Amino acid sequence: MGKCKIKISFIIPVLNGEEYLDLCLKHLENEVEKNDEIIVVDNGSSDNTIQIIEQHNNIILLDSTGLTIAGSRNLGAKKSSGNIFIFIDSDCLLCDGYRKNVIDTLNDSKIHATGSKCGLPNEPNWRSEERL
Repeated sequence: MGKCKIKISFIIPVLNGEEYLDLCLKHLENEVEKNDEIIVVDNGSSDNTIQIIEQHNNIILLDSTGLTIAGSRNLGAKKSSGNIFIFIDSDCLLCDGYRKNVIDTLNDSKIHATGSKCGLPNEPNWRSEERL
């Protein structure tokens, strides 16, 4: 990718995410840099999701009521201004240093493809979370 000005758009689709969204946003706010943006794409939540988003600064909130999750992600990408998209589910947390690792990987001329892995506890259930 070469050394270019990086602006990451972190895009989070959500529907009734009050249980996990606040922790997701707190982790994300520790990773973003000034030029980055956080876009939350709400699919018509009827819980306290919107109130939770409003408690955070500099969040772009989009309404995707009636769209599929893919449509919500695509709406976030379409409305973003970043040159890199990172899609995160509202019940997921970024590990410390995630953004730096992304940038370091993209700037390494020896790397031509990349991926990531998810960390799970030793005895995971269908939904696991970490508490701060």
